[in-house]
Amino acid sequence: MTILRIEKLTYGVEDIAQCSEFLDTWGLQKIETKDNSASFKTFENQSIHLRLMDDPSLLPSYEAGPTLREV
Repeated sequence: MTILRIEKLTYGVEDIAQCSEFLDTWGLQKIETKDNSASFKTFENQSIHLRLMDDPSLLPSYEAGPTLREV
């Protein structure tokens, strides 16, 4: 199977509002925003999800601080 592109990224972040503003500024379409999460999509229908770093639904992080958690 050939990997053609990444369909979904999930980040653990410290500040949902600040990260949402960044993605919005870059032109991503906002799908949903809550106090503890936000979801965006690209023009090609790929998705980017933001969750608070301490969200128990996130996979464990291999480094401290905000970082990519799932591809």
